Amino acid sequence: MRKIIFGIITSFLISTPALALEPIQTDAGILKVKELKGGQYALSIGKQMVKLDYYEPSRAQKFGNKILLSFNTGGSACAMLLRWVNVEQRNISVTDDFGTCSERADVKEKDGLLIVTQQGRGSEGEVAFDYDGHRVTKRIVGLGSSETAQKAKNDVSAWVGKSPFKMLTASETEADLIAQIGWDALDEARTSIMVGSNKMVEDGDWITGAGCRPHMCNTDFGAIAIHQKTGKVIVALKAEKGKARLYGKPEASLPKDIREVMTKK
Repeated sequence: MRKIIFGIITSFLISTPALALEPIQTDAGILKVKELKGGQYALSIGKQMVKLDYYEPSRAQKFGNKILLSFNTGGSACAMLLRWVNVEQRNISVTDDFGTCSERADVKEKDGLLIVTQQGRGSEGEVAFDYDGHRVTKRIVGLGSSETAQKAKNDVSAWVGKSPFKMLTASETEADLIAQIGWDALDEARTSIMVGSNKMVEDGDWITGAGCRPHMCNTDFGAIAIHQKTGKVIVALKAEKGKARLYGKPEASLPKDIREVMTKK
């Protein structure tokens, strides 16, 4: 099994070299990216050409005669789109755009499929896109298991130094979080604390972490806190339109991260 990672944040493929807009040798000939009039792009092999709309491919990874292209859209709503190109039959075939807009994608080969896995939005968990050489099929993988969450069942301090987003999206924590703050708050928190959630820290009786919504960090953000003695959780959320909201029952005076969200104007 082969695995590579697209890392658009760092603008390179982390584990293998990328083929960035350079001609790509295939059994059918040399695949090139051409810029057309009007800012449109196309793929070509010899006299064959397939148009690619208006996004220029920024990275490419070759799997035999199948190539995964990534497109940096330059927009704030969706950072990256993906497309598969197949030249096995000496004809260029290109799939429609796919992906979750995440800036990372894991790719592996398994059971005759090329599988792209990305972090989904909100409560989707991981999302997989299976490519059979002809079409892409989306499937929800769901939440992943967390070794930290397993340790935290006996000692919540295991979350110190870990991502609050990982805490919110671990399969082991979901049932308890729904019981404490409700599904709607959990679902919103998973998006509103997705970015910038690098690590949780101790703050008195609490372990806290904060983050924001992708591409909306100035307006949509949140924080989570776990009481170290009881394990009880509180969450504060603020959206662009509306007042800050607090979910859960505080076991002590509010920690800094929660208070900052609740008092932000």
